[in-house]
Amino acid sequence: MSDLVEFLTARLDEDDEAALDMLARDWTLTGRDVMAAGFVIAEASSDLTARHIAHYDPARSRREIEAKRQHLARYQGALLRQQAEPGDERNNGYVVAMSQVLQDDTAVYSGHPDYDEAWRPE
Repeated sequence: MSDLVEFLTARLDEDDEAALDMLARDWTLTGRDVMAAGFVIAEASSDLTARHIAHYDPARSRREIEAKRQHLARYQGALLRQQAEPGDERNNGYVVAMSQVLQDDTAVYSGHPDYDEAWRPE
């Protein structure tokens, strides 16, 4: 699972860097145009596409990244508790549940060349 944690951490770092870059460029959606630093960087083909782009603005992306980082922190905290008290069945179940959450979080990156199919959720 540590490889999965490392993989997910690296992808979240990359996503966060990209979101921060867009925030630094004054990202906005004007009509169907995605603007950054006053320049059109993409044109939405429909109002629905424009709403989709606006929904996934950099600030929202950063909130989602932070939520996934919390999943990682909860999993790692549970692993530490598991090492300290290996017989704690409640915590052991929590470790299993959090590992499944991390597999779900990581599946978003299944198209990445370093993604391991063994991580795919069942």
